[in-house]
Amino acid sequence: WYRYFLDWCDTFPSPPPGELDPLKQPGLVYVWRDMQIAWRLMVLIHSVALLAARPGALAPEQWGRIYRMIEDHAGRVCGEARKQLPKEPGGRVPFNHFLHKGAALIYAGVLYPEFAGAEEWVEVGRQAVHEYNRQHTYSDGGSEEACPSYSHFISRCHLDACVLLDTNGRRAVPGLRRSIVKQ
Repeated sequence: WYRYFLDWCDTFPSPPPGELDPLKQPGLVYVWRDMQIAWRLMVLIHSVALLAARPGALAPEQWGRIYRMIEDHAGRVCGEARKQLPKEPGGRVPFNHFLHKGAALIYAGVLYPEFAGAEEWVEVGRQAVHEYNRQHTYSDGGSEEACPSYSHFISRCHLDACVLLDTNGRRAVPGLRRSIVKQ
């Protein structure tokens, strides 16, 4: 697993913070599109859970590198999501990529409360999930994106956020539970 992780980092290195703008760097648009960092964050979080079940799976320095990358990626995702939250009433948020960022932030903040940014990650994640659900999920549970495969992905992001917050005694996202039942 660790060799795969190193290859992944070498093949798709993280750009310096603040230097990625897919519109100005078209060659990177499919490598470090906004959702790439959120996906890698989620894969790392799930991998840690699986690897932790195997004592001795990784050396301490290997664990350290993984945890540093989780913290780095959560900070990047938080910065992107924070910029995309509405600045004024009625402001719109992006589609499913934005929701995925919110769910990833809730995962990182709830599961790694020892990180300095964890509380902000949870709060920005909650706001992102709330705004996405409020703006892009219809009252009957359908999605504005109107695609069956997206509906599954959207429902899963909503469910993960709800379960993580509830299980860990965190404040719920308003209206999310009701929306999940309809989805």
